[in-house]
Amino acid sequence: MAGAGAGLHVAGLYLEHHTEIPKATVVLALALPVALYLLVVYLLHTLLLSAADRFHLLLTALTPAVLLAGFLLAVAAAPLAVCLIVVMLAPFVTVIGYETLGREHQRRMLEGIGAG
Repeated sequence: MAGAGAGLHVAGLYLEHHTEIPKATVVLALALPVALYLLVVYLLHTLLLSAADRFHLLLTALTPAVLLAGFLLAVAAAPLAVCLIVVMLAPFVTVIGYETLGREHQRRMLEGIGAG
């Protein structure tokens, strides 16, 4: 999480014109720590339940797609605020996935290992 804070600091420096790095690099400074954090969350879920399934693989694929969209917007010269909002939406893939299908799916997985 400290990496995401550092990425936001880089974005602030960019917006205040205190840095000369490209906008795409600014977006990556936030997107990469967010991607690493979410990857660890998915990895821990898989290791703790001793199972990899299609639903979580789908979420694992969609999350970087949202982060990549934020980066590609920066490359396409979209405003930095738009790019950062898209990056901010990446964790919502997990939240929406869990709230719509994941809760029931996880209950079945836990019953399968005798924990539910």
